[in-house]
Amino acid sequence: MKLEEIDIEFLVPQRSPFIMVDKLIEYKNDFARTSLLVTPENILVQDGLFSEEGMVENMAQTAATFLGYESYLKGLDAPVGFIAAIKHLKVTQSIAQNAQIYTSIKFSNTILNINIVDAMIEQDGKVVAEAELRIYIDKK
Repeated sequence: MKLEEIDIEFLVPQRSPFIMVDKLIEYKNDFARTSLLVTPENILVQDGLFSEEGMVENMAQTAATFLGYESYLKGLDAPVGFIAAIKHLKVTQSIAQNAQIYTSIKFSNTILNINIVDAMIEQDGKVVAEAELRIYIDKK
């Protein structure tokens, strides 16, 4: 099965209407890339724009998609986690509804249950947001 064909709900613990990724389009080593069509119905679209909270959640869910795909390959359920910290958030451009965005994450370090992730959102080949996220993963 191709990455794009996997139902995203198998990869992330979030459920509709709070899913902020559409497809996993690339996965390798410590890197993943997802896509999202920012629809007007998205609950984090406000006044026709994807909110900064939506951008951060999209970044975090891209990391969750990576971890969920690893679990999927092992026949396990997607792990549950939450954003423990956000550092160096930089938003250089607003994202309008109906925009197609691509989000890339790279795991740079893991300390105990905290994953340090560098994240970047692109629209039309241009970086529009980036941040370092620290994501706590519950490893039951």
